[in-house]
Amino acid sequence: MNPPKILKQTREIQRPPTLQEKINKPYSFKKECTGKIFRKALKIGLQLPESRRPELAGMTDDPNYCPYHRIISHPIED
Repeated sequence: MNPPKILKQTREIQRPPTLQEKINKPYSFKKECTGKIFRKALKIGLQLPESRRPELAGMTDDPNYCPYHRIISHPIED
């Protein structure tokens, strides 16, 4: 984990963003395109780390299956 950043001008410590802030962060693409972008990245060679929960890796039919984390937790759009 990266240490907190210190802002040069004010010498204040910048806290890491909360989960809610990360979820609400605006991106340059629509949220609905996330799955398509992910599949394209896999197709051109994105290497994922080994799954920490291989017993869940095959449960791809579950609506909360995340192909990036390869577990049932949230859809890839989130």
